[in-house]
Amino acid sequence: MEYIGHTNKLAKILSSERLLRKEYGRVKTKAIIQRLSEIDAARTLNDVSTIPPARLHGLHGKYEGLFAVCISKNWRMLLAGFDENDVQIIDKKKVVVVVIVGFEDYH
Repeated sequence: MEYIGHTNKLAKILSSERLLRKEYGRVKTKAIIQRLSEIDAARTLNDVSTIPPARLHGLHGKYEGLFAVCISKNWRMLLAGFDENDVQIIDKKKVVVVVIVGFEDYH
């Protein structure tokens, strides 16, 4: 499955381990790289694990329509899912492109 950054800055950071480490620190960078590898290996978002450590889950309220995967105890990678027609959807079985919206501690 393909993933892209929501902004050019985020896309640039995601493409470089050095920039990831500078922005998020060594420990979070290791988890971010692992989650990106899991997303890259998946055919659809449904293939990403819903149990720890990734713990893919849908969000509600302010983040309605987005998904999250765990990076650390409180930090999450926020994702928007799109189908093959570039329409944002929440059906994990049809998501083939993921836009990484950002990283946040929303707890």
